[in-house]
Amino acid sequence: MASSVAAAAIRAGAVGSVAVAIGLPLSALQATTPRRWCWAVWALLLLPYLVPALLVGHAWRQLALALVHHPAANKALYSLLTMMKLVPVAALVLVFAPRPLSAQAIHCRRLAGGGRFVWDWSFLVRGRLGDCAVAFLPVFLLAFGEFEVASRMTVSTWTVVLFDQHAGGQMLSESLSLVMLPVVCELVVLAVVLVMLFGVRSAPVRVPPPAARLRRPTAWLCGLYLACAAFVVGFVPLGLVAWRASVGAAQGPGETRRLLLDASLWRELGAGAFFGAAAACCAYAAAVWVGRLRRGALPAAVGLCVPGLLGPLVLALVAVAVFQAPLLRSVYDTPLPLVITLALLVTPFAVVLLIFLRRTDRSAALHGAELLAASPETTVRRARGRLLWELWLRPRFWVLFLLFCWGYSDLVAGAILAPAAMTTAPVRLYNLMHYGWSHRLSAMILVFVALPPVAGLAVWAGQRMVSWWLRPCPIRSGH
Repeated sequence: MASSVAAAAIRAGAVGSVAVAIGLPLSALQATTPRRWCWAVWALLLLPYLVPALLVGHAWRQLALALVHHPAANKALYSLLTMMKLVPVAALVLVFAPRPLSAQAIHCRRLAGGGRFVWDWSFLVRGRLGDCAVAFLPVFLLAFGEFEVASRMTVSTWTVVLFDQHAGGQMLSESLSLVMLPVVCELVVLAVVLVMLFGVRSAPVRVPPPAARLRRPTAWLCGLYLACAAFVVGFVPLGLVAWRASVGAAQGPGETRRLLLDASLWRELGAGAFFGAAAACCAYAAAVWVGRLRRGALPAAVGLCVPGLLGPLVLALVAVAVFQAPLLRSVYDTPLPLVITLALLVTPFAVVLLIFLRRTDRSAALHGAELLAASPETTVRRARGRLLWELWLRPRFWVLFLLFCWGYSDLVAGAILAPAAMTTAPVRLYNLMHYGWSHRLSAMILVFVALPPVAGLAVWAGQRMVSWWLRPCPIRSGH
């Protein structure tokens, strides 16, 4: 276990460093891109992270098996896929991280200090170095605790070893003792970054980062990377599954009908959707509560985010120990442990996304829309509903939608904590993947992946009804 943890830490450190190095120019790409193409940049950036890791690992499993006699090449491929999936996390943190010093202040300090500026640790941490440390932290922790891709690509990480042993009937006490070394490693990295930041950011001020513009060659290289990452981690897995499912449907239409009428599949999809929705709502509520705090908002945000950054395997094993205690044993075989665990896992993303919403909130426009409520004209009140949808509800809907997708696609926590009568779809798909590719499995994966977008589009199509319902509802722009 010690050697697996050390290898995972080295790999995660390399993945985090490369992801931050790539995320730096990507975080400035939006300022360089024409406004009409910004949506394409965001779509290509987020696609690798939104594709379920289980699907990515399964799609590249055949290549991993072909490299069975070349373990170094297989591990390099695994590290590349992990890096591509986590670059969006680093880029998002670099875009939205609060900075206590503006670029102008750092430039003035550089002019005042001359060549000695590079040795001024305080100003370095308050500037771009601090942002890079904040971006490195979640990427390192997510790469260090990654399980799904490693399991499907037969890479023996500590998460795979520990999960297989625990699923094989290992005692909980022994699993907790084995997980202590990875937890210590994660906490050391957390402590180093947090001490470095809190040591110099005693009174942080939210200074928007400068809208740096990239030179044209760098912008083209960033666009090329986004296209390659979206192709490798997004289009290849999704296209492979869609192609195999379509071949199966063409060969046997009756099999497709039996799949769509499979009650157990829809029950498992429904269980996953329930857990994902409940976790998203809890994480969103926690992030909103942190945003309303006038004092201690940053420590509260860090306290909420740290458990989720430890990874699903560590958090799930701790939840098992907590809910098997005498006082909580009665609720162990209920949805509560999994809902709480998933909520903690997606809370860091909820905090980051709500920071983005607060920065882009148009309070003046919202106030103007509120004034339309007093109009005696029905058409004006309907226009108010549409404005509230566009300015207030739609961004928050997409935040909840992203949180739902991350909770819905979780495998590890669901496999350990889901009640016996509420098995989630990722757990069943993971078990079926051990038997290789099949047309039926591809169709099931396609249904699993398509459910969140279809549900999101259904809500999107019903926005006129939502706008009509919003006409008499007062809101506050800070929510």
